[in-house]
Order: sequence, then C-alpha cells, then structure tokens
Amino acid sequence: MDKVCTFCNAKKWAGEQPGLCCSGGKIKLPSLDELPLLLRDLLLGTTSESMHFLEAIRKYNCCFQMMSFGAKAISEWGWMPTFKVQGQVYHLMGSLRTDSYIHLCDGLRSDGDPRNLSKPCILPSSYTGGPRYMHERTQDAMTYVRHYGRPDLFIMFTCNPKWVEITCELFPSQQYSHCPDLIAHIFRLQLCKLMDLILKRQIFGRVSYVYSGMAETRLASCPHSAVAQR
Repeated sequence: MDKVCTFCNAKKWAGEQPGLCCSGGKIKLPSLDELPLLLRDLLLGTTSESMHFLEAIRKYNCCFQMMSFGAKAISEWGWMPTFKVQGQVYHLMGSLRTDSYIHLCDGLRSDGDPRNLSKPCILPSSYTGGPRYMHERTQDAMTYVRHYGRPDLFIMFTCNPKWVEITCELFPSQQYSHCPDLIAHIFRLQLCKLMDLILKRQIFGRVSYVYSGMAETRLASCPHSAVAQR
C-alpha cells in the first residue's frame, strides 16, 4: 500500500479509486480503539498459542456465533426434529453489548417502521451473489454467445497468495488465509489489470467481446474468476 488518502489517511494501492475509502471526505468514521493486549497478541502470530488461534479462527468464530445465536423458534410436532427460524436473526452478546443493538438500530433507521421487521424480502438482481444476480449474469453471458458466437478463449484467473502485494502486507508468521479482505482487494486489482491487457493492449488479438464472471471463493481456497473472450 503506497498511497494515503488526504482525508482519512487510509492506505490504498495505486490502482484503487480515489474515493473508495471515505468518498472524498464525505464519510467520517470514529477512530478505532486500541485492541486489548490479549487480543492483539493472539492476532500477531508470534507465539504457539497465537498460531493455534489463527489456524482455528474460523472454527472459533462458528462456535461463538451459535453460542450467542437468538431467534424466534418454530416448533412442529410429528416431524423429524428441524431447527427453524422465523423473523430477524439476532445475537445475544450479554453484558458486552446490552446498550447497543446495532442491527435493530440500522433496520429502524433505514426502514423507519418497526412493523416491517421480520417480513420476507426479495433480493433484487443488484444484490451481488443473490439468485437473481446470478441468473442475470448467466443470461448476459448467453446473450453475448448468441450474438457474437462462441468464445475463442476461456481464461480461469486465480489469485496467487505469493503475490508481492499480499506478502508485503502480512505480519510475521501470518498466512494469507488470515486476511480475506486483503486477498479480495489484491485480486480485484489484478483482475482489472488483466482486463486492461485484453481490452486495451489486445494481447490475444482483436476483441469482439470479453465477459468476466463473478469472482468466487470456495472454502479456504483463493478467489478465482472466469473470463471468456472472442
């Protein structure tokens, strides 16, 4: 990260948009408090206990998530035992967060009417990763093929965890799997560079169309995206 925002001092890479962090100073967030010493030591990866924590951090997260899980349960007799949830899912944080119900406050601010909470919501195609989004992207890809013909190249672009941009930002003894946000940022920047090489420099020849599918990550693997060119 060699660029610093003049408004919020956020560190960014050269290829990122100028207003990506704070929208040019329009968004102001409070400063983050210092981590407690115990949590900071666990995240540094300098001790055996810290290494064990980082390796199993997803398992710990899943365990604590279900321990603090709360919802309105639905009981149906005469059927196989099934856990069902109705309405809004929330977390029971105990005395740690009794004064701040973040999700409920956000819902009230954005919706304004408590009676609309717990009602089903249809996700539009603009919601990335939703079923309508996936269906729309599939239809777009088929439209390109129908109009221009089958692609000549089908490129599977996969993130490399040994990229210098990734390794330089990791703490000692830290692995790339511990920083999914860092991986997503770097992968998007590298994917944009690939698209520039194909579209502007035309390294594979004249381009009729280029279609890039949605980037996805499976389990602990690196993100990848499919690119079709004709």
